Amino acid sequence: MKRVGFLVVMVACSKAEPPEQEPAVSPKRPEVKVELAGVTLGDDCADGVTTKPIAPPSAPAASAPRPEAAGDCGLPGCLPRVNACEQTVMQLALDVPADAAATTIKIKRVELLDDQGTLFSTLTARAPSRWNGRAYVAWDETVATGKTTLAVSYKLSAPDWSKTHGKLGASGKRFTLRVTTAISDRERTIEKQAIVLVMPEPAAVT
Repeated sequence: MKRVGFLVVMVACSKAEPPEQEPAVSPKRPEVKVELAGVTLGDDCADGVTTKPIAPPSAPAASAPRPEAAGDCGLPGCLPRVNACEQTVMQLALDVPADAAATTIKIKRVELLDDQGTLFSTLTARAPSRWNGRAYVAWDETVATGKTTLAVSYKLSAPDWSKTHGKLGASGKRFTLRVTTAISDRERTIEKQAIVLVMPEPAAVT
């Protein structure tokens, strides 16, 4: 008896699964840019002492006008009887993009390096202020949303001028101020060179 064979082919069918989708990633928000705009190396002036005003944004520190002081004779060419203290200060420029989130800025470290790149002094920042178009006013270090630019300043403790036998001994020397800031918990380090300028004070009016 002849046998007839049957070949049975089983084809497995499966339903195609859709490819897994990547989780949606929110676009990265632009960050606030910060630059060290200016540095004045001087003293640490006590409260209540007559000080030279902080230079306006983008203006050289040496060009800042001298303050009015008691003892002026009131006539053209008369000079103050008292010498004004020159506060050590740094100025920052903040560029805030349109879509940047509201944030705060904190000064983590301020270091003064000599012309060899060696740490000369560690300075302390205080009294943050911002330029309102006419003067520097107290500032709480907050940066609001919306495209804008901010010019801000901080008073600094004085460098250790004893290392140069006084500030006069540092006159004309080139230093670098290195500042570490924290914006939205991200640290950034910025640097700027500065020269110690010791200007001759006006003679007292007698």
